[in-house]
Amino acid sequence: MATAVKLFAVLVYFSCTLRTMPSNGSVSLNCLPENRGLHGMDSVIQCWVKSGYPNVRIVAVVWRRLGPSPPLLSFIGGVLKQSPRFQLAEPGWDESRAVVSLLVRATRVADEGLYHCLVLTDHGYAEKTARLRVTARYTGLIMSSVPESNIQDKTAVDMFCSAQGGYPMGAIRWFDQYGTDWSRSAETVARGTADGRFNIVSKLAVRRASSASPRYRCCLLNGAGDKEAEAGLRLSFALPGQEKVAAAGRSHKAVTASVIVLGSLVCGSLVLVLLQRCEGCTAAQRHFDEEPVRVTDGLGNIEENHTEP
Repeated sequence: MATAVKLFAVLVYFSCTLRTMPSNGSVSLNCLPENRGLHGMDSVIQCWVKSGYPNVRIVAVVWRRLGPSPPLLSFIGGVLKQSPRFQLAEPGWDESRAVVSLLVRATRVADEGLYHCLVLTDHGYAEKTARLRVTARYTGLIMSSVPESNIQDKTAVDMFCSAQGGYPMGAIRWFDQYGTDWSRSAETVARGTADGRFNIVSKLAVRRASSASPRYRCCLLNGAGDKEAEAGLRLSFALPGQEKVAAAGRSHKAVTASVIVLGSLVCGSLVLVLLQRCEGCTAAQRHFDEEPVRVTDGLGNIEENHTEP
Protein backbone atom coordinates (compact mmCIF):
# COMPACT_ATOMS: atom_id res chain seq x y z
CA MET A 1 0.00 0.00 0.00
CA ALA A 2 2.84 2.38 0.90
CA THR A 3 4.56 1.63 -2.42
CA ALA A 4 1.41 2.43 -4.39
CA VAL A 5 0.97 5.75 -2.55
CA LYS A 6 4.61 6.65 -3.20
CA LEU A 7 4.30 5.84 -6.88
CA PHE A 8 1.14 7.91 -7.15
CA ALA A 9 2.90 10.88 -5.55
CA VAL A 10 5.79 10.55 -7.99
CA LEU A 11 3.39 10.43 -10.95
CA VAL A 12 1.62 13.56 -9.75
CA TYR A 13 4.96 15.28 -9.40
CA PHE A 14 6.02 14.32 -12.92
CA SER A 15 2.63 15.34 -14.33
CA CYS A 16 3.00 18.80 -12.86
CA THR A 17 6.63 19.05 -13.91
CA LEU A 18 6.02 17.92 -17.46
CA ARG A 19 3.39 20.57 -18.06
CA THR A 20 5.94 23.28 -17.16
CA MET A 21 8.80 21.89 -19.23
CA PRO A 22 9.44 23.38 -22.67
CA SER A 23 8.20 21.32 -25.58
CA ASN A 24 9.73 22.55 -28.81
CA GLY A 25 9.24 19.32 -30.74
CA SER A 26 12.81 18.18 -30.13
CA VAL A 27 11.50 15.08 -28.29
CA SER A 28 8.60 13.03 -29.61
CA LEU A 29 7.07 9.65 -28.91
CA ASN A 30 6.03 7.66 -31.95
CA CYS A 31 3.61 4.72 -31.56
CA LEU A 32 1.77 2.53 -34.00
CA PRO A 33 -1.85 3.67 -33.67
CA GLU A 34 -3.18 0.14 -34.28
CA ASN A 35 -1.40 -2.87 -32.80
CA ARG A 36 -2.76 -6.38 -33.23
CA GLY A 37 -2.61 -9.24 -30.80
CA LEU A 38 -3.71 -12.87 -30.96
CA HIS A 39 -5.51 -14.49 -28.04
CA GLY A 40 -3.16 -16.65 -26.01
CA MET A 41 -0.01 -15.25 -27.70
CA ASP A 42 2.34 -12.42 -26.75
CA SER A 43 1.54 -8.99 -28.20
CA VAL A 44 3.58 -5.79 -28.54
CA ILE A 45 2.37 -2.19 -28.55
CA GLN A 46 5.18 -0.49 -30.42
CA CYS A 47 6.47 2.90 -29.26
CA TRP A 48 9.85 4.62 -29.55
CA VAL A 49 11.36 7.97 -28.59
CA LYS A 50 12.62 10.27 -31.30
CA SER A 51 14.77 13.31 -30.61
CA GLY A 52 16.99 15.78 -32.40
CA TYR A 53 19.51 15.56 -29.59
CA PRO A 54 22.21 12.87 -29.49
CA ASN A 55 22.45 10.51 -26.54
CA VAL A 56 19.06 11.30 -25.08
CA ARG A 57 18.63 9.76 -21.62
CA ILE A 58 15.19 8.55 -20.53
CA VAL A 59 14.33 9.59 -17.01
CA ALA A 60 10.87 8.05 -16.65
CA VAL A 61 8.45 5.77 -18.50
CA VAL A 62 4.89 5.01 -17.43
CA TRP A 63 2.44 2.67 -19.24
CA ARG A 64 -1.21 2.40 -18.23
CA ARG A 65 -4.64 1.67 -19.66
CA LEU A 66 -6.45 4.77 -20.81
CA GLY A 67 -8.79 5.97 -18.08
CA PRO A 68 -8.65 5.84 -14.29
CA SER A 69 -6.42 2.79 -13.93
CA PRO A 70 -3.17 2.09 -12.07
CA PRO A 71 0.11 1.92 -14.01
CA LEU A 72 0.90 -1.35 -15.76
CA LEU A 73 4.64 -0.63 -15.46
CA SER A 74 6.87 2.25 -14.51
CA PHE A 75 10.48 3.31 -14.72
CA ILE A 76 11.12 6.14 -12.29
CA GLY A 77 14.35 7.14 -10.57
CA GLY A 78 16.26 4.29 -12.14
CA VAL A 79 13.83 1.66 -10.76
CA LEU A 80 11.86 -0.49 -13.23
CA LYS A 81 8.64 -1.99 -11.89
CA GLN A 82 6.70 -4.36 -14.12
CA SER A 83 4.40 -7.36 -13.80
CA PRO A 84 4.69 -10.86 -15.28
CA ARG A 85 2.14 -9.97 -18.00
CA PHE A 86 3.11 -6.34 -18.79
CA GLN A 87 6.77 -5.61 -19.46
CA LEU A 88 9.04 -3.50 -21.61
CA ALA A 89 9.51 -5.43 -24.84
CA GLU A 90 13.25 -4.70 -25.20
CA PRO A 91 15.31 -7.36 -23.35
CA GLY A 92 17.77 -5.76 -20.95
CA TRP A 93 16.26 -2.32 -21.45
CA ASP A 94 17.95 0.72 -19.86
CA GLU A 95 17.50 4.49 -20.00
CA SER A 96 19.78 4.85 -23.02
CA ARG A 97 17.44 2.88 -25.27
CA ALA A 98 14.83 4.74 -27.26
CA VAL A 99 12.42 1.83 -27.77
CA VAL A 100 9.80 1.77 -24.99
CA SER A 101 7.34 -0.75 -26.53
CA LEU A 102 4.96 -2.57 -24.18
CA LEU A 103 4.96 -6.37 -24.18
CA VAL A 104 1.64 -8.06 -23.27
CA ARG A 105 2.13 -11.72 -22.47
CA ALA A 106 -0.56 -14.37 -23.03
CA THR A 107 -2.89 -11.81 -24.56
CA ARG A 108 -6.55 -11.98 -23.54
CA VAL A 109 -9.67 -10.53 -25.10
CA ALA A 110 -9.94 -8.28 -22.03
CA ASP A 111 -6.60 -6.67 -22.97
CA GLU A 112 -8.13 -5.02 -26.01
CA GLY A 113 -8.37 -1.24 -25.79
CA LEU A 114 -6.40 2.00 -25.59
CA TYR A 115 -3.03 2.31 -23.82
CA HIS A 116 -1.25 5.50 -22.78
CA CYS A 117 2.54 5.91 -22.65
CA LEU A 118 4.32 8.85 -21.03
CA VAL A 119 8.08 9.38 -21.41
CA LEU A 120 10.31 11.93 -19.68
CA THR A 121 13.82 12.57 -21.01
CA ASP A 122 16.63 14.95 -20.09
CA HIS A 123 15.57 17.10 -23.04
CA GLY A 124 11.80 17.12 -22.67
CA TYR A 125 8.77 14.88 -22.44
CA ALA A 126 6.28 13.20 -24.79
CA GLU A 127 3.17 11.08 -24.52
CA LYS A 128 1.05 9.03 -26.86
CA THR A 129 -2.00 6.78 -26.98
CA ALA A 130 -2.11 3.53 -28.96
CA ARG A 131 -4.71 0.83 -29.45
CA LEU A 132 -4.40 -2.93 -29.06
CA ARG A 133 -6.86 -5.00 -31.05
CA VAL A 134 -7.22 -8.64 -30.05
CA THR A 135 -8.45 -11.44 -32.27
CA ALA A 136 -9.00 -15.14 -31.65
CA ARG A 137 -9.32 -17.74 -34.36
CA TYR A 138 -12.34 -20.02 -34.34
CA THR A 139 -11.61 -23.73 -34.00
CA GLY A 140 -13.46 -26.99 -34.59
CA LEU A 141 -15.61 -25.99 -37.57
CA ILE A 142 -17.90 -28.98 -38.19
CA MET A 143 -21.09 -29.75 -40.12
CA SER A 144 -23.79 -32.30 -39.33
CA SER A 145 -27.35 -33.18 -40.32
CA VAL A 146 -30.50 -34.58 -38.73
CA PRO A 147 -31.27 -37.27 -39.89
CA GLU A 148 -27.64 -38.24 -40.22
CA SER A 149 -28.15 -41.00 -42.81
CA ASN A 150 -30.78 -42.91 -44.81
CA ILE A 151 -32.52 -39.65 -45.65
CA GLN A 152 -35.66 -40.12 -47.73
CA ASP A 153 -35.83 -38.05 -50.88
CA LYS A 154 -38.01 -34.91 -50.74
CA THR A 155 -38.16 -34.91 -46.93
CA ALA A 156 -37.11 -32.30 -44.34
CA VAL A 157 -33.49 -32.14 -43.16
CA ASP A 158 -31.84 -29.87 -40.56
CA MET A 159 -28.16 -29.04 -41.09
CA PHE A 160 -25.85 -27.54 -38.47
CA CYS A 161 -22.52 -25.71 -38.67
CA SER A 162 -20.60 -24.74 -35.52
CA ALA A 163 -17.25 -23.34 -34.35
CA GLN A 164 -15.80 -22.38 -30.98
CA GLY A 165 -13.59 -19.80 -29.30
CA GLY A 166 -13.43 -16.91 -31.77
CA TYR A 167 -13.24 -13.14 -31.35
CA PRO A 168 -14.67 -10.77 -32.45
CA MET A 169 -18.05 -12.32 -33.18
CA GLY A 170 -18.08 -13.81 -36.66
CA ALA A 171 -20.74 -15.09 -39.06
CA ILE A 172 -21.61 -18.26 -40.97
CA ARG A 173 -22.78 -18.36 -44.58
CA TRP A 174 -24.49 -21.30 -46.30
CA PHE A 175 -24.17 -22.43 -49.93
CA ASP A 176 -25.49 -25.36 -51.92
CA GLN A 177 -23.53 -27.22 -54.58
CA TYR A 178 -24.56 -24.67 -57.22
CA GLY A 179 -23.21 -21.73 -55.19
CA THR A 180 -26.63 -20.41 -54.18
CA ASP A 181 -26.41 -18.42 -50.94
CA TRP A 182 -28.94 -19.72 -48.37
CA SER A 183 -27.62 -17.65 -45.44
CA ARG A 184 -30.82 -15.63 -45.07
CA SER A 185 -32.76 -18.82 -44.45
CA ALA A 186 -30.42 -19.91 -41.64
CA GLU A 187 -30.65 -19.23 -37.90
CA THR A 188 -27.32 -18.28 -36.30
CA VAL A 189 -26.64 -17.89 -32.59
CA ALA A 190 -23.39 -16.67 -30.97
CA ARG A 191 -22.85 -17.23 -27.25
CA GLY A 192 -20.15 -15.47 -25.26
CA THR A 193 -17.75 -17.44 -23.08
CA ALA A 194 -16.28 -16.50 -19.71
CA ASP A 195 -13.07 -15.18 -21.31
CA GLY A 196 -14.89 -12.97 -23.82
CA ARG A 197 -14.69 -15.22 -26.86
CA PHE A 198 -17.66 -16.58 -28.83
CA ASN A 199 -19.06 -19.99 -29.76
CA ILE A 200 -21.20 -19.81 -32.89
CA VAL A 201 -23.86 -22.26 -34.15
CA SER A 202 -25.90 -21.96 -37.34
CA LYS A 203 -28.88 -24.07 -38.45
CA LEU A 204 -30.22 -24.39 -41.99
CA ALA A 205 -33.58 -26.16 -42.35
CA VAL A 206 -34.28 -27.68 -45.78
CA ARG A 207 -37.94 -28.61 -46.22
CA ARG A 208 -37.53 -30.86 -49.26
CA ALA A 209 -33.98 -32.15 -49.51
CA SER A 210 -33.21 -33.63 -52.91
CA SER A 211 -30.83 -36.47 -53.67
CA ALA A 212 -30.05 -34.66 -56.92
CA SER A 213 -28.26 -31.89 -54.98
CA PRO A 214 -26.91 -33.45 -51.77
CA ARG A 215 -23.83 -31.26 -51.24
CA TYR A 216 -23.77 -28.19 -48.98
CA ARG A 217 -21.02 -26.10 -47.42
CA CYS A 218 -20.72 -23.49 -44.68
CA CYS A 219 -18.18 -20.66 -44.63
CA LEU A 220 -16.97 -19.11 -41.39
CA LEU A 221 -16.29 -15.37 -41.52
CA ASN A 222 -14.24 -13.62 -38.84
CA GLY A 223 -15.10 -10.29 -37.27
CA ALA A 224 -13.57 -8.43 -40.22
CA GLY A 225 -15.78 -10.30 -42.70
CA ASP A 226 -12.93 -12.38 -44.13
CA LYS A 227 -13.32 -16.12 -44.70
CA GLU A 228 -11.51 -17.98 -41.95
CA ALA A 229 -12.58 -21.57 -42.59
CA GLU A 230 -14.94 -23.71 -44.66
CA ALA A 231 -16.57 -27.11 -44.18
CA GLY A 232 -18.59 -29.32 -46.52
CA LEU A 233 -21.29 -31.96 -46.09
CA ARG A 234 -22.87 -34.48 -48.45
CA LEU A 235 -26.32 -35.58 -47.29
CA SER A 236 -26.60 -39.36 -46.99
CA PHE A 237 -29.78 -40.37 -48.81
CA ALA A 238 -31.35 -43.83 -48.78
CA LEU A 239 -30.32 -46.02 -51.74
CA PRO A 240 -32.75 -46.38 -54.67
CA GLY A 241 -35.39 -49.03 -53.87
CA GLN A 242 -34.45 -49.03 -50.20
CA GLU A 243 -37.55 -47.03 -49.39
CA LYS A 244 -39.80 -49.60 -51.12
CA VAL A 245 -38.05 -52.43 -49.35
CA ALA A 246 -38.51 -50.67 -46.04
CA ALA A 247 -42.19 -50.04 -46.81
CA ALA A 248 -42.67 -53.68 -47.81
CA GLY A 249 -40.99 -54.76 -44.61
CA ARG A 250 -43.28 -52.55 -42.58
CA SER A 251 -46.33 -53.93 -44.45
CA HIS A 252 -45.18 -57.52 -43.88
CA LYS A 253 -44.73 -56.83 -40.19
CA ALA A 254 -48.21 -55.30 -40.01
CA VAL A 255 -49.79 -58.34 -41.73
CA THR A 256 -47.91 -60.72 -39.47
CA ALA A 257 -49.05 -58.83 -36.39
CA SER A 258 -52.67 -58.91 -37.61
CA VAL A 259 -52.51 -62.67 -38.20
CA ILE A 260 -51.06 -63.23 -34.74
CA VAL A 261 -53.77 -61.14 -33.10
CA LEU A 262 -56.54 -62.85 -35.10
CA GLY A 263 -55.12 -66.29 -34.32
CA SER A 264 -55.00 -65.43 -30.62
CA LEU A 265 -58.63 -64.39 -30.67
CA VAL A 266 -59.70 -67.61 -32.46
CA CYS A 267 -57.72 -69.80 -30.07
CA GLY A 268 -59.19 -67.98 -27.11
CA SER A 269 -62.71 -68.51 -28.41
CA LEU A 270 -62.09 -72.25 -28.97
CA VAL A 271 -60.68 -72.66 -25.48
CA LEU A 272 -63.70 -70.89 -24.02
CA VAL A 273 -66.10 -73.17 -25.92
CA LEU A 274 -64.23 -76.27 -24.80
CA LEU A 275 -64.28 -75.12 -21.20
CA GLN A 276 -68.00 -74.52 -21.39
CA ARG A 277 -68.55 -77.97 -22.87
CA CYS A 278 -66.42 -79.61 -20.21
CA GLU A 279 -68.44 -77.92 -17.51
CA GLY A 280 -71.65 -79.25 -19.15
CA CYS A 281 -70.28 -82.80 -19.25
CA THR A 282 -69.27 -82.63 -15.60
CA ALA A 283 -72.72 -81.44 -14.59
CA ALA A 284 -74.41 -84.23 -16.56
CA GLN A 285 -72.14 -86.83 -15.04
CA ARG A 286 -72.89 -85.54 -11.55
CA HIS A 287 -76.64 -85.68 -12.24
CA PHE A 288 -76.31 -89.19 -13.55
CA ASP A 289 -74.42 -90.35 -10.47
CA GLU A 290 -77.04 -88.91 -8.12
CA GLU A 291 -80.08 -90.27 -10.00
CA PRO A 292 -81.39 -93.66 -8.54
CA VAL A 293 -81.45 -96.64 -10.89
CA ARG A 294 -84.74 -98.47 -11.10
CA VAL A 295 -84.64 -102.24 -11.68
CA THR A 296 -87.64 -104.57 -12.15
CA ASP A 297 -87.54 -108.19 -11.15
CA GLY A 298 -89.37 -110.92 -12.87
CA LEU A 299 -92.47 -110.50 -10.59
CA GLY A 300 -93.03 -106.90 -11.58
CA ASN A 301 -91.52 -105.38 -8.41
CA ILE A 302 -89.35 -102.26 -8.81
CA GLU A 303 -86.15 -101.80 -6.86
CA GLU A 304 -84.11 -98.57 -6.66
CA ASN A 305 -80.36 -98.82 -6.47
CA HIS A 306 -78.42 -95.72 -5.43
CA THR A 307 -74.91 -95.30 -6.73
CA GLU A 308 -72.39 -94.43 -4.09
CA PRO A 309 -70.68 -91.22 -4.77
